[in-house]
Amino acid sequence: MKRLFTLFTGLCVMLLAGCNDEYDDSALVKRLDDFEQRLERLERLCNDMNTNLGSMQTIVTALDRGDYITSVEPLTENGSMVGYTIRFAKGTPIVVYNGKPGTAPVVSVKKDTDGIYYWTLDGEWLEDSRGDRVVAQGPAGRSAYELAVENGYRGTLEEWLASLNGNNGRSAYELAVENGYRGTEEEWLASLKGTAGDKGDDGNTPKLKIENGYWYVSYGDDDNWVQLGQATGEDGRPGQDGDSMFSDIDVSDPDFVVLTLAETGERIGLPRYREKFDLLFEKSDTEKVKEMEIACGAGETAEVRYELTPAGAQVAIECISHSAYKVSVDEGDRRILVSAPDDPAAVADPRSEILVFASDDERTIMRKLVVKQAKYIRYRATEQLRVTSESFPGDPYFWGEECEFIDGLSSYDPVTGEGKWGYTGTVTQVESGAFSGETALRSLALPEGIEYIGSNAFNNSGLEEIVLPETLVEIDQFAFSKTRLTEVVIPGSVELLRASAFEGKSNGGSPLEKVVFEGNKIRELELRTFSYCDRLKEIALPEGLESIGYNAFDGCGALERIDIPASVTYVGEAAFVYCTGLKEAVIGDGVAEIAKRAFAECTALKRVVIGRGIRRIGDMAFNTRSSRDQMTLESVTVLFDDISSGDFPVLESGQRGVFPKPGGWDPVSYKIYVPRGTGATYRAKWADYDSLIQEK
Repeated sequence: MKRLFTLFTGLCVMLLAGCNDEYDDSALVKRLDDFEQRLERLERLCNDMNTNLGSMQTIVTALDRGDYITSVEPLTENGSMVGYTIRFAKGTPIVVYNGKPGTAPVVSVKKDTDGIYYWTLDGEWLEDSRGDRVVAQGPAGRSAYELAVENGYRGTLEEWLASLNGNNGRSAYELAVENGYRGTEEEWLASLKGTAGDKGDDGNTPKLKIENGYWYVSYGDDDNWVQLGQATGEDGRPGQDGDSMFSDIDVSDPDFVVLTLAETGERIGLPRYREKFDLLFEKSDTEKVKEMEIACGAGETAEVRYELTPAGAQVAIECISHSAYKVSVDEGDRRILVSAPDDPAAVADPRSEILVFASDDERTIMRKLVVKQAKYIRYRATEQLRVTSESFPGDPYFWGEECEFIDGLSSYDPVTGEGKWGYTGTVTQVESGAFSGETALRSLALPEGIEYIGSNAFNNSGLEEIVLPETLVEIDQFAFSKTRLTEVVIPGSVELLRASAFEGKSNGGSPLEKVVFEGNKIRELELRTFSYCDRLKEIALPEGLESIGYNAFDGCGALERIDIPASVTYVGEAAFVYCTGLKEAVIGDGVAEIAKRAFAECTALKRVVIGRGIRRIGDMAFNTRSSRDQMTLESVTVLFDDISSGDFPVLESGQRGVFPKPGGWDPVSYKIYVPRGTGATYRAKWADYDSLIQEK
């Protein structure tokens, strides 16, 4: 354009050279100057419009992405404000110019019913050379139906959808072919996926230019410019407090910049960036969170530090607790203090919420602390014990519901040997082999909630003292075998006491002296439950017990008396074998069978009472294998008196007999006492012992 103007100026100079000196060219020069100024204004207007078009594209993209404004700076030229520079948190800065006199096409954007912004020109949809509207943000992907139509389908949308169900055994593809589809089945299946829509920032941005006195627009293709109309002429109307795109730019709101489109009056609000106001809890040196779980034990106070953004903000903190936990705020040190009641029962819910509100007078945010009730497992040891097994790192000694061990609550005093493990949740079981071989362990108080102690849990450990919880149901095999326990109280909740649960060492015995059963839910003492407990002196078998298993008390040489309750029906083989200190055995009326060798080798046994329910006694039940270890029996009292029942007790006597036999190599001097009136029957049935039988 400037080349055209230069040529035009040159021709004028040549014409003037041919005229005389009296010719007045001032009017022509004025018109030329005016024309040049008009073109320069139009070019500046064009540049400003293109800048605004690019800015509008950025604005649409910001709306799409949820971007926000970080600053709005006035733009000045020659001491006058000509527009604004707007900066975004994510997008590039934009410049929006104020309106200037001139004639320019009104280019804007408008959101259609499909939710997509399209460019407009003088109020009409801006269309490209194909007649398609020009998008300012990417369109949605095409549907499978649209793709099917493109591939030849001629039915309606409803017909196409119905075709997907198939009919009379025909596939949806077959129905599509019947309706005009011409592609392969693979192509049809692929068409169902549709194509991805374009991203918003990939929309087209029109460009304007002035050439030869006319406005031209391009739709993104610089080789395809379309003439819009004449650009030169008289001054057009001034913009309305803005340029031809924006009628108003409102920067007075502290939270939004509001742009009003000149064409439609539509207001576009872009959020301003405000320095983020936030409160975060310090979970660690590097991790800050909006919600945090803490643990607090009965009578204890937990501390939670927090961080404010901005750092120097004047913020009011308020905490609300809906539970028995008390909460206070130390704003100077920026910490929250949570105190638990002294009585653990006062906390009904193991997880309690504390709401934390922070306000800077303009904004209020809410954060949440979840307080979990902390509990402890106390122990005593010669050295600190880990909560996890060295053999299986990460495997807890204890299992349970939402059970979590917390290092910050755990402690150990090397002077006293006392330690504790802090945890939250509910511990329900002790892992099998958890403390096996832990010779440093001395005592342990298991918390309420534990229902199961696994096999070998404390096997061969240094355990001297154990407190079992009232929730305990099962003690598995070898759980406390070969420990240093001297006394154990078995809670009434226990139902299962498995094999060898308290078995001692066969060559070293056990220091266990006393066993107390607090309940009567145990039905069976399994094999070797207390075998080799050679110092066991005191045990009261619980009512409700039904059977005593094989070798259950084998080698309990310190036991002097045993009372078998009436609930027991069966005394197993060798149940009390080698109880060499046993002097008296009282067998309840419920016992129907005493298996062989049940009391064999009980060389100190003097008095035996056998109840009315007896039906069978096994070989050597009350005898020894040889004459070297003779029985010291003084009396055997048999209370069975129902001789008319036809179910007289059977003696499964072998060579040595159920009881020591008279007339053999071993002299005997004891008596077998039977009820009055039954002597004759007993002598007939128990012929090997007729000389010993007396009525009483």
